[in-house]
Amino acid sequence: PKLRIRDHPGLDLFSMHVLAERLAKAFSKLHKVGHVVGDLKDTNALFDPDTLRVFLIDTDSFGITDNNGGIRYPADATTPDWSPREYHEKQTEVGIAHDLFSLAVLYHWLLFAVHPFTGLTTEDNEGMTVNAICQGRWLYCDGPNPNPVLPSIEVVAPELQHLFTRAFRDGHRGPNARPSAEEWEAAFYEARFDLKWCDEHARHVYDRHASRCPWCALEHERWGTGRSA
Repeated sequence: PKLRIRDHPGLDLFSMHVLAERLAKAFSKLHKVGHVVGDLKDTNALFDPDTLRVFLIDTDSFGITDNNGGIRYPADATTPDWSPREYHEKQTEVGIAHDLFSLAVLYHWLLFAVHPFTGLTTEDNEGMTVNAICQGRWLYCDGPNPNPVLPSIEVVAPELQHLFTRAFRDGHRGPNARPSAEEWEAAFYEARFDLKWCDEHARHVYDRHASRCPWCALEHERWGTGRSA
């Protein structure tokens, strides 16, 4: 988080909402014609910090549907800690439900700067993350404040909180419960208008439904939330 503030000081939570909405729009268009990204992760979804344009790379591993001939070319790459429970347990086909899990993971990274199924200890690794995914141990599954060093989930709108719950709690039990790209797109668009700026710190942006600024409660050494950040 501090590197983001240092290198791109103009990218606040409002900017993250715009990026997320645009990414959802791209996924919506792909899914409507039967295509699948498959190997979505933080290194192949790129953003221009000045224009907030979104770019998807490594497209050679996409799953493509030929709607004229009815031929499907499946996605041929995945990343374990960006893949859902059913893929690890049953090696299910990499389809839209897989994409929707990975998309929610990316949004979690974007808004909270942490993978939804890892903590912040030095013991975290890919295997531990996969185990947490298979067991449904989402960081926010027991409440809005998982630990003192993470932002409260209340920094985002109630509707976004609900979509994350569907993606990681309800979607753990039933993949069809995960929000569609269209739902994310609409939610991020609406949530932008409910964001407010903290009276104490100009870079603190959070949802207006929160009782107070959630960023002010965090350690500014990690999050760059101090006055001089």
